Amino acid sequence: MKAILLCAGYATRMYPLTLVKSKNLLQIGGVPMVEHIIEKLNKIPDLDKIFIVSNAKFFDDFDLWAKGKINIVVLNDGSTSDKNRRGAIGDIKFALDNINEDDEFLIIAGDNLFEFDLFDFINFGRKNGITVGIKRIEDIELIKKYSQVLLDDKKRIRYFEEKPQNPVSKDAAILVYYFPKGTLKKYIEEYLNEGKNPDQAGLFIQYLHKIVDVYGFVFQDTWFDIGDINQYHIANFYLLNKKLIEKVGKGEESIFFIAPGRINIIGEHTDYNGGYVFPFAVDKFIYLAIRRNNKKVINFISLQFKDFVSVDIEKIKKTNTWVDYPLGVINVLNEYGYKIDGVDLIFESNIPIGGGLSSSGAIEVITLTGLNHLFDLKIEKAKIPFMCQKAENEFVGARCGIMDQFVITMAEREKAILLNCKNFEYKYIPLKLNDFYFLISSTNVSHSIAQGEYNKRRAECEQGLKILKNFVDIQTISDLKINEFEKYKNKLPDNIRKRIEHVVKENERTLKAGECLIKEDINTLGRLLNESHISLRDLYEVSCKEIEIMREESLKIEGVLGCRITGGGFGGCLISLIHKDYIYDYIKNVGKNYREKTGLIPEFHICQPVDSCSIFKI
Repeated sequence: MKAILLCAGYATRMYPLTLVKSKNLLQIGGVPMVEHIIEKLNKIPDLDKIFIVSNAKFFDDFDLWAKGKINIVVLNDGSTSDKNRRGAIGDIKFALDNINEDDEFLIIAGDNLFEFDLFDFINFGRKNGITVGIKRIEDIELIKKYSQVLLDDKKRIRYFEEKPQNPVSKDAAILVYYFPKGTLKKYIEEYLNEGKNPDQAGLFIQYLHKIVDVYGFVFQDTWFDIGDINQYHIANFYLLNKKLIEKVGKGEESIFFIAPGRINIIGEHTDYNGGYVFPFAVDKFIYLAIRRNNKKVINFISLQFKDFVSVDIEKIKKTNTWVDYPLGVINVLNEYGYKIDGVDLIFESNIPIGGGLSSSGAIEVITLTGLNHLFDLKIEKAKIPFMCQKAENEFVGARCGIMDQFVITMAEREKAILLNCKNFEYKYIPLKLNDFYFLISSTNVSHSIAQGEYNKRRAECEQGLKILKNFVDIQTISDLKINEFEKYKNKLPDNIRKRIEHVVKENERTLKAGECLIKEDINTLGRLLNESHISLRDLYEVSCKEIEIMREESLKIEGVLGCRITGGGFGGCLISLIHKDYIYDYIKNVGKNYREKTGLIPEFHICQPVDSCSIFKI
């Protein structure tokens, strides 16, 4: 037996998330989506090969993912966009032509997430013949997006309609098909030779059941069709809650929360120096399922780190692990007199750790937001960023500024926040980039800002401020005017002078960037990004070899107006301002060249401005 997984679609309903990554490789429940299907297929003893049909755009990603997996073959169907794709039926035919072997086949859509076991389905098919998976869908509006099926008393399909306008059945076909040996190639060729639509797989079944017996096997277990971002979130929460029950048993109903990462357009290392920053919340997320456990213990679980940590609520102390970020929040609550009881928290994240998108800020904010709701602590939203910053500064030991926690708490969809980190005044500025996007390129070089060079830079700025206060009446470095800096810069040691120069000029660039977005002056914004990077590299000295290789390759791509390091530095990500027509070239060429020069596999993400941390209703 062989399996064909259809993964060549372009998932346009999930743009821009799927502009740079196949939907089937998006992470769900701690692993790429397609791996949930692979896990089930690998339990079938007589299944000897799994063929994954990809498109040309994402073939390299699938090929890299499949390395070392001995029973998986990735096929490239040659399409490059939604305009020239082969369609589901065309891809099945393409796979069969490459397999060139008449065998039993399982055909499964790569965006199906299901709990049911395939053994009964296969055995039913072997007994009866061509078989289609059927799922009872209670929401009649969803039936309109799928199909409606009517079965006779022998489970044969007697009526099938793809995307019905007026459904009369709640049974829908899902793209899990079984074909006995000698049937699939024969009927696919007959269908296509008649000039029928090669796109939707359901149209093939709609045709097929009229000329041959086709059976329906009704699944009772959970099934998700990951067709949009909401279903993607729901599937993540489902698996999160399932894992929580596996780890600590059943209990009270979980409450779900979602928090975004953040990207800073410009204004790096200005936040703790009393300057301006210009971030927005980005559609990389941390998910949290939380519930009371009615014990004096806090249970921390992470699908990302694959570990389980249990802490006595009355004996909180550092663990020197990822748990210190949410645990630090609980420690701050205790300091402020807020009382909580025992609680179970399970996290999942697709925010890169140490990648410059503030996974630390997101886990702090989502923890405090979840506890605030669960225990009705009545903490005002405006206080959440400062409590989270305190946790990271004093408990974790990373002397971060307020930007990360602030934007993750206060963000609004389609807007960036121009934040004055001295007095915390802020304003929302619409992100109107016309045909341009912010593209994040992760070097996969992780930094740890809880120690070392980051804290050293902050100490150098504090030393510089102390010296300058002898000559200028200022409270923060960002109060310093450029002409004042030029007048007194010789009073500073060389390395401290460079740090101060960066902060003063970066603060000015940040204000100009806000004006650029208001005026929709994209070209000047790109130039400011380039200036910011040069300053971060030469004056603040927070770049690294891999960042510079990535940036050099990025600037070779037509359509890139500007590119700079973002986050704390010493690794992490670049943010590029790029025209939409050159995104494919960027990913293909920059990814290839960076991999060849560093041996590291980069990741790319188009930034969509999203809302702040919130409860998620299912």
